[in-house]
Amino acid sequence: MTKKRDLKRRVRARQEKTGESYTSALAHIREPRIPEAPDATKEAVAEGLTCAAVVTPELRAMGDLRPLFARVREVLEALGSPACGPLLRGETSPRRIPEPKNVLEAQRFLAAVRKGERGLSGNGRLVALEWRGHVIIGSIWLYFGRKPLLQFSRLGDAPFWPEELWPQQLRALRRGR
Repeated sequence: MTKKRDLKRRVRARQEKTGESYTSALAHIREPRIPEAPDATKEAVAEGLTCAAVVTPELRAMGDLRPLFARVREVLEALGSPACGPLLRGETSPRRIPEPKNVLEAQRFLAAVRKGERGLSGNGRLVALEWRGHVIIGSIWLYFGRKPLLQFSRLGDAPFWPEELWPQQLRALRRGR
């Protein structure tokens, strides 16, 4: 038997259970496990946002997040964000195709936030604000025909989309994935 006896047993057990090919079962077994982000949808909805919301574990540990979502709502309304329609009034999100310039805009915006800038990114997909003495970064994901998603973390916490992955994402976008 191979050196990776345990791996082979787990793959064969999955094959029996699911009926998958060995290669497919192996891919699922080797798939990296991404920890699930804590849900904050109830707090967002309580503050009048019509979206799903997730936060980092560090932000979740700060307690009640309703004041954060109230602050987010104020900032979006004050800055006239195009996301106000889908997030506040439940309007349908426009159809958009992911573009490499979105990744570049995110990099530029986060660099400016680290230098002290707050507000919305140029494309309106990122927001930075002060809350409880922390800089909070939020991603606004608008999907056509689906409920919007908000993701929040403190600046410096492990982000949802680490910058190290941006070059990979950019290459994937250029290839049309």
